[in-house]
Amino acid sequence: MSTLGDLLAEHTMLPGSAVDHLHAVVGEWQMLSDLSFADYLMWVRRDDGVLVCVAQIRPNTAPTVLLA
Repeated sequence: MSTLGDLLAEHTMLPGSAVDHLHAVVGEWQMLSDLSFADYLMWVRRDDGVLVCVAQIRPNTAPTVLLA
């Protein structure tokens, strides 16, 4: 399984400070997901315009809306 840093390095040209900030966001969004009963996905746009999901969180308080 790829890490957030691996996916950002592979699909974007973000500077290290932006990658660090996104790591901080992902590190704190579990509580937001739980309180809002919502799944969150972090999408990044590649240079060719394609969107890639690099992170996902789901609440511990509700089932996910993504059906596999």
